[in-house]
Amino acid sequence: MDLDGALINKVKKYIQQNNLLKYREKVLIACSGGMDSVCLTEILRILSHFFSWQVTVGHVNHQIRGEEAQEDALWVNAFCRRRGLPFILAKIDVPAFVAENGGSLEEAARILRYSALEDMAKEHDLSAIAVAHNQEDNAETILMNILRGSSLEGASGIKNRRGSIVRPLLPASRKEIDAFCRQNNIDYRTDSSNSDKKHLRNRVRLELLPILTEYNPEVIPALCRFGGMLARDADFLTRLAGEYYRKEAVFLQDAAVSLAADKLKSMDPALVSRVLLMAIKECLQEKPDSYINYKHIAKVQELLREGRTGAVLELPGGLKVKKDYAALLFSAAKPPAKEAALSGEYFLPVPGRVVLPDKRIVRASIFCGEKPRTTSARKAAFPAAVADKGLIVRGRKPGDMFSPSGMDGRKRKLKDFLIDSKIPLAERDNIPLVVDSAGILWIAGVRGAYREEARSVYKWIYLELIEKEYINGV
Repeated sequence: MDLDGALINKVKKYIQQNNLLKYREKVLIACSGGMDSVCLTEILRILSHFFSWQVTVGHVNHQIRGEEAQEDALWVNAFCRRRGLPFILAKIDVPAFVAENGGSLEEAARILRYSALEDMAKEHDLSAIAVAHNQEDNAETILMNILRGSSLEGASGIKNRRGSIVRPLLPASRKEIDAFCRQNNIDYRTDSSNSDKKHLRNRVRLELLPILTEYNPEVIPALCRFGGMLARDADFLTRLAGEYYRKEAVFLQDAAVSLAADKLKSMDPALVSRVLLMAIKECLQEKPDSYINYKHIAKVQELLREGRTGAVLELPGGLKVKKDYAALLFSAAKPPAKEAALSGEYFLPVPGRVVLPDKRIVRASIFCGEKPRTTSARKAAFPAAVADKGLIVRGRKPGDMFSPSGMDGRKRKLKDFLIDSKIPLAERDNIPLVVDSAGILWIAGVRGAYREEARSVYKWIYLELIEKEYINGV
């Protein structure tokens, strides 16, 4: 193989210029078996000899495409074995996750995939995760975000680094990647779902980009340059806004923030929106991106310009913005009082029920035949064999681990899972946990655990959490 190849040097230079991977870094390469990720794996394998990286390959089976997905996993394993690369396989049951939690298959796959990769990296002490987004992926993302009416940050495209995730292949085009694979006789897998036009990204790639290419044959690099300029400008504006915020914001009790109204009014609108968002984040003491959007910021700006003194604007997350005589006051509702922890252990007979100290009930029933349907998070069904050694109900303990359904048995810290599930801190110690001989079986009202289900299962345990307000109807 030609170590002076143009693409290898391009990726090497990009890694060095952007400090994506350190000397002797321990790297997990996410490899689906597709052309992009196979190319990335090969290039990082070659460069590892120069940078003394310790590279490991991780593959995630989403269990969406059945036998085809299993063949992908076997193919990547063989590819790694021929090159002497360590291989890790994770299985995530995306269809089961969507059936239980709702949402789109595409978004659920993305969330669970990154979670599985992060779990792999932690488990094997790997400090960076390399993924194979390329120039076309970036252009598609920019177009998708423009179509959604995104902010400057969203329209700037894919970042080359996000936490431990790095994207060394971002400056490479698919044409360059394809040429690299052909010149070096590197085979790869083709994902049939990439041609499914029900996904917006596929429609942008297969329909919109070809039309735009008729207007500008170089539209993909042009979009990426556009995104890069937007990213540069967005970073500059955020830095300016941060300097103003640190200088002018007045921090009050209970994480409240005051901003002088006259100074905000005299400020450029591009900075005002960023300063307002900084105040919101300060009050909520968390990242509010999932529920604070452009419309909410626009309402705060309207309050600043036109609101009467004493007017109050209520926003998601318990946030309140009040227009005072000379200032905007940002405050968040105080967190609810912490609920009493669920202490002790309670034997759960099957069939039967346990009445907890706060009068909630955990009930277990036996069903025979097909697996019972569960219509809410307060209900769950498992093979009856899980109760062979008895079930208990208890609260959480330090060090508790949990294997969420849809993650094929991979364990997570219960604390991290509850945080990711956005369970308020005040409620976490009071959640009933149903525990079998293998560990936590069910986080009542939240999520069931992964347990293997043989096709011949005929007998099931049906668990229900009956909250206090429902007890009169039991």
